[in-house]
Amino acid sequence: MNSLLYSLAIAAILTFIIDWARPQEAFKHFIWKLLNGNIPYRHFSFKPFDCSLCLSFWTTLIVTLYLGEGLLSLLYASIAGYSTSFISPLLRALSQVWNDLLYKLTKITQ
Repeated sequence: MNSLLYSLAIAAILTFIIDWARPQEAFKHFIWKLLNGNIPYRHFSFKPFDCSLCLSFWTTLIVTLYLGEGLLSLLYASIAGYSTSFISPLLRALSQVWNDLLYKLTKITQ
């Protein structure tokens, strides 16, 4: 049961990092500049590092295999990957509520 909670926590954290913070964009620019020099940047996919579903699946699989879950690791990794489709809209809604709350608080104090 703990492994399932770990899986969902990993999915939530990685969804926040990949979908909101987007550190992989700076890394992709660095890789492009390193490999292509002065050629103008074109967007490219850097899977599994720019996909929250992929990264959640593989990270959860590695962690649960390390914890010794065996075949259940695949199930936990699949649940973590699938849960990103629910976590991302939830984070978006929470962000909107937070922004609205801050807007109202700043409007009251002025």
